[in-house]
Amino acid sequence: RLFGRFSLRSADALRLDSTTDFTVQKLSSSGMLVEAGLSPALNSIVAVDMELGGKRLTGTARVAFVQDVGQAGGLGRARIGLEFVDLTPEGRETVNTFLSSGLQSTS
Repeated sequence: RLFGRFSLRSADALRLDSTTDFTVQKLSSSGMLVEAGLSPALNSIVAVDMELGGKRLTGTARVAFVQDVGQAGGLGRARIGLEFVDLTPEGRETVNTFLSSGLQSTS
């Protein structure tokens, strides 16, 4: 499994920032499905920070899907679909290389 974290930035007057760890369930060149201990608002933008194949991946993603999956250890959990909206060309190459290497190793 892959792990990472994303930051939510609130537009509220308090300007709260929150960093949350997540587990990647599925990954594609256009985004990922993660499980985390929060439910961000649909269409909100999150900052993503994770490691893929020994390389750092940072960028932003749009929350395209949120599904409550109940509680784990007394904490609420959600499945969150993230669509990459701002990855550098190097970041996209990191994702594509990681996906290609994973496909080759299962053959």
